[in-house]
Amino acid sequence: MDYYYHPDVLARVVRAGEDARSASHPKLRNRRDTLEILSTMLEILMSEGGVTKTRLMNQANLNPISFQRYIMMLECAGAIESIEDGPRLIYKPTPRAASLRLLLALLSNILNPDPEIIREYRKVYEAIRSALESTGFEVRSVHDGSEAVLDGIAERDECRVGFMVALSKDPLTLPRLALYANLSQSNELKELDDVIIVTDNEEWVRGLIASGATVTSTGSLREVLRGVC
Repeated sequence: MDYYYHPDVLARVVRAGEDARSASHPKLRNRRDTLEILSTMLEILMSEGGVTKTRLMNQANLNPISFQRYIMMLECAGAIESIEDGPRLIYKPTPRAASLRLLLALLSNILNPDPEIIREYRKVYEAIRSALESTGFEVRSVHDGSEAVLDGIAERDECRVGFMVALSKDPLTLPRLALYANLSQSNELKELDDVIIVTDNEEWVRGLIASGATVTSTGSLREVLRGVC
């Protein structure tokens, strides 16, 4: 007989099993995820310039089977190269290693966000939404297309305004601002009448204004909105 299991049910079963295993095996509670292991290996390679297979495996605290799995990931990503030195195999970082390490750190922050940053982000987001709605705008979130780089879109009559929270402590802020700058330069956000970026970093203001955005802080937000559309 064939049985059908709903994905949500299967997910709960898997999580329950993992929780039970973690509770009964302390070592499993501290197991590292893939991002952490790859980041550790890249850190070792970049700090030493070149490492033997045995040394890298030991410093990364991996068994031979796990080591082979992760080293293949780094090789496929073009972040490392292997060089034969007599009987030894030496692994060295390529120019792509630094970029990959930065990307892994970014992904780690996405999957394991800092609660303090999340609270601050929500606080600023709610302040923006409240200010927009108090001036007659209807706020909606964005899930696809070029506008997805923003945190939301506000509409009033025929006026469409995008907005973004740009906290200096948030590791996602700089990549998002860079993407926004590229999109604005390529005119992919042309259907918006304005973009409001709320930031707590005064040093970013000049560069953000140069991109054509309206830059402000939460304290000056309502005043800025009077001049929109």
